[in-house]
Amino acid sequence: MFILFFSTAVSATEFSDSENNWAKYSIDYVTDEGYFVGTSTAAFSPDQFMTRGMFVTVLARVCNADLEKYGSDVFHDVDSASYYAAAVAWAYENGIVSGMSDSIFAPDKAVTREQICEILNNYYEYLGETPTIKNTATTKYEDDAKISAWAYDAVYEMQKYGMLVGGSGSFDPQDKATRATGATVIARVCGQFLEYYKAPVAQTETKGTLIGTFKSTFYSPSASSNGGYTLTATGAPLVVGETLAVDPSIIPLGSWVYLEFTDARLQCLNGVYHATDTGGAIKGYKVDVLVSSNALAYSYGVGSLKIYTVNQ
Repeated sequence: MFILFFSTAVSATEFSDSENNWAKYSIDYVTDEGYFVGTSTAAFSPDQFMTRGMFVTVLARVCNADLEKYGSDVFHDVDSASYYAAAVAWAYENGIVSGMSDSIFAPDKAVTREQICEILNNYYEYLGETPTIKNTATTKYEDDAKISAWAYDAVYEMQKYGMLVGGSGSFDPQDKATRATGATVIARVCGQFLEYYKAPVAQTETKGTLIGTFKSTFYSPSASSNGGYTLTATGAPLVVGETLAVDPSIIPLGSWVYLEFTDARLQCLNGVYHATDTGGAIKGYKVDVLVSSNALAYSYGVGSLKIYTVNQ
């Protein structure tokens, strides 16, 4: 159980465990706005799971809901003394959430990606609003059959609005959401997408420490190359000459890195890139570089390169 909403609020920049996290700029936003606080005065714990109780509490804060008029006796497993009790009652009574059963809410259970979509869909219905459409057409996920029937429409609604999208063509509907994911989703609910909070790195910056030698492939923003997605796995836009798909276990999402190609024909691509995307075939020491067209991606083929950190 994470007792976090009574922690001391601090500036987001003080969270040392989030400085290099892919969701840093969303974390900065939601903590500066007071929607989230840290798990301690120095830590945000971005990789901890976001619970169902946490998520509805944050939504109540975003909505500035008047929680004083809501009781805490809706579900048997919601302690009236808990930080989320009134928020759960508010969300339930307004049709934003339902329980795992008539009497069980499971507030300390991790919220899943498809549950977030369903909750957000209900939240927008409660508000009587629809967010700005980010993706003009939805693209069917490769694991579409794994999406629960009750969440199916909501998952694709949230893809359309860019609130929660999959990576590598999949959505992973039953995966547990982390606090980093929760922070990013809440920032998007507030109209603040990751691309507005990234710290740009100039191409004049120099390479730093060697990360390793990698194999490179190439892809384009076209539907046939990228499944029709207009956003990366982190929610940032696809930017030719900047976007890089990586294995996050090797290069953390959100990292700025310097690419130095071994092949003379590819050295025109040397420079600084932003690791904001993933790919089903991008595992280990392999990266996928975004270029402007399928024809160019095909002509570049497979390359070899060294990747470095960036000296700022």
